[in-house]
Amino acid sequence: MIKLKDLLLENDDIFSSLSVVGCSKLHQLPRGLKVKIIEAASSGIRVIPDDLECDRLNLDSAAYITELPLFKNYIETINLLSAVRFRILPVKFTCGTLNICGTPVEHIPADVKIKYLKASHCPRLVSIGNNCEIDNLILITSQVESIPTDIKCSNYLNIKHTPFVNKLLKEHGTRDKVMEELKRSYPYVNEFGI
Repeated sequence: MIKLKDLLLENDDIFSSLSVVGCSKLHQLPRGLKVKIIEAASSGIRVIPDDLECDRLNLDSAAYITELPLFKNYIETINLLSAVRFRILPVKFTCGTLNICGTPVEHIPADVKIKYLKASHCPRLVSIGNNCEIDNLILITSQVESIPTDIKCSNYLNIKHTPFVNKLLKEHGTRDKVMEELKRSYPYVNEFGI
């Protein structure tokens, strides 16, 4: 099966879940799909429609997904853990929790609004765009070299084991001095993990 029928659910009922786990020949989710939970781990999904309505989208280890659309509807949780070809988030992307750990994503675009972004162990992630609102941002062992000073992290920014924090440690010598510099330079970040 390459594609499920568009408007699979032609009425206003929202079913609890759709599981296409391991469906390697399924390339696309249908347009107009309304379901609470979509389980598509280890699937062959390549295309996700922008009009998808769900609370949770699990694409863990989905081998072919390379990008997400700018969704028309808010999605609470999106899991792309170890999606080995995932590279692109659109500008102004919005969601609740986004897990992109272990993906080859290279850049977090400008103007994203995400409550919780897990981007640890992303070996190609080197930059973050301007004017981002990310309540909790976890970048442990990513390759981020700089972070815009206008980033808004109302809760927590974890930058342990990144080139960014390593450079600050070389410049300022001690963790205490690095924390002072971070608090001075990043007025919209509540707490740091270094």
